[in-house]
Amino acid sequence: NNDKEYLQRRDEIIKAMPPEDAPYQRQLTYLWQAASAENGARNYAAAEEYIRKALELAPTWAPLHGNLSVYLGKQGNYAAAEKAALRALELDPEHTLHANLVLASWEWHLGKKAEALQRISGIKVPEARAEQAMYYGCLTCFHASAGDETKIAESMQKALSLSEDFRDFVARDVILDPYRGKAWFIKLFGK
Repeated sequence: NNDKEYLQRRDEIIKAMPPEDAPYQRQLTYLWQAASAENGARNYAAAEEYIRKALELAPTWAPLHGNLSVYLGKQGNYAAAEKAALRALELDPEHTLHANLVLASWEWHLGKKAEALQRISGIKVPEARAEQAMYYGCLTCFHASAGDETKIAESMQKALSLSEDFRDFVARDVILDPYRGKAWFIKLFGK
């Protein structure tokens, strides 16, 4: 979000952190900059750069490797995206939902379709509503990677029923570009 009020509030939050939290301030700044680069301009290369800066401060934080995986994959660098997702899984085997979901997409793009389908089929729908929204959002990306329009529409509808924020994701995500002109897509989300 590049809204001035949002950016001002973000800066206030960062500045209000105690001095001993300076590394976290920089890390949060990089995370917000990555999100702004992705959301505002679809600039996945810039988002990748910011995540790499955050990783310098927290090299063993699994979610950063998951984010790096997404930004690499959105640029078509599937082998590096796969490696980053695998690193996230290695670092935090207890919280694997996001990493496994994005990893399945990269496996599909790398021609490892059997592995991708096995991975997707092994992921259970989470109980928490927020995680369900993320699950169906990532599932939408997987089905977009696989080109299954019926399943794209189904997972998009489920994600939207769980979170209105999913509309923002649909509006900006590059993986859905090939489907934007399709009648079923326009019926669900408009032009």
